[in-house]
Amino acid sequence: MAGRRSDGSSSVGTGRLEVRLARPRCRKLPNLAATLGLPIAADLRGVPRADWFTAGAWSELTITTVGSYDPGGPYIPDVPAPDASETELLEPLKAIGYVD
Repeated sequence: MAGRRSDGSSSVGTGRLEVRLARPRCRKLPNLAATLGLPIAADLRGVPRADWFTAGAWSELTITTVGSYDPGGPYIPDVPAPDASETELLEPLKAIGYVD
């Protein structure tokens, strides 16, 4: 059930869990991660906020932490080199400037 409160915040909930959306610019990721049971990174800005949950839902959460999710550098996928058919398909796209 969703609703707007007198203080301008919104709430979304099912009765068992209620998440308050206090401001559009607030940090929601820690609350979402806590709700999903994911560990919270220690270097993440913000922490899960008890006032966003019903008392019963907050007491049922088990919040764990990890140091960081930072891989230590840019992500470079392990992708094989294109074969002849892929190269052939890319030529028209390069010609019109769609890909580099």
